[in-house]
Amino acid sequence: MLGGLLNISGTGFGNDSISVFVATTSVRVLASSNNYILVNLSALPPGLYPVTVRTSMGFARPIFHIEYRFYVQEVSPQIGSVYGGTDVYVYGGGFANGTRIQLRDQSNRSFPCNIISIQSNQIHCQTTSNSLQVTVTSNGFHPTYGFGYAWYPTRETVRQGTIVTWYWSSLELSTPVYYKIQQVANAYSTEPIPYGFDSGSSTSVGSFSYQFDSLGTFYYWAPNIDQSTGYSMRGVIDVVALEPEIMTVETILNNFTGKIQ
Repeated sequence: MLGGLLNISGTGFGNDSISVFVATTSVRVLASSNNYILVNLSALPPGLYPVTVRTSMGFARPIFHIEYRFYVQEVSPQIGSVYGGTDVYVYGGGFANGTRIQLRDQSNRSFPCNIISIQSNQIHCQTTSNSLQVTVTSNGFHPTYGFGYAWYPTRETVRQGTIVTWYWSSLELSTPVYYKIQQVANAYSTEPIPYGFDSGSSTSVGSFSYQFDSLGTFYYWAPNIDQSTGYSMRGVIDVVALEPEIMTVETILNNFTGKIQ
């Protein structure tokens, strides 16, 4: 947690050889007198720490404690959308500018929650999409034509809401090959589906992304990639239902994580 200024009042401190420790960490003394000490506290993890004052006469008594507060008491709401845009309110203590909120899923992936406002006891943030990203490339191997003549993977199963990005390149091939992504009705169809996903004109190098929000099996092809053979590359995306997921809200400041109370 962030430090700050701490005023220590007492008597008999003297005017020199004063050291102040928070636990075992020495802190900087900014000013001192016989009955007053001003120190600049160091950053420490949340917790309760003893403060020790050492003078030329020995250790001052009694030892007192200082608490570094950084905790989460409540998060509202408890249910949000996987597509993002949910306003989340985190209540607790010790929040300061620079505090980050993130959501962590059961696969240990983290997703930021964009900060809207920060108060010492409340943070308002807005969730981002936790859609998965899947990549398909033209680096597959065809048993007859070889490398660059098959999608890799040829068939992929994804969760609803996943963004699939295709990357293709024929720079490593001996003859130019031109790819595109075009949705078709089935594994044998040669006609594009009206209003289906389509990357546009064929290119030798390129990419295309599409978010699969609907359930089902989606077929696509790259028609006539090699004019000398008339070969077309085909692929399949299977979209399965998105299951509810429990995520943990984490509050982070200077690499310290707020405790859950």
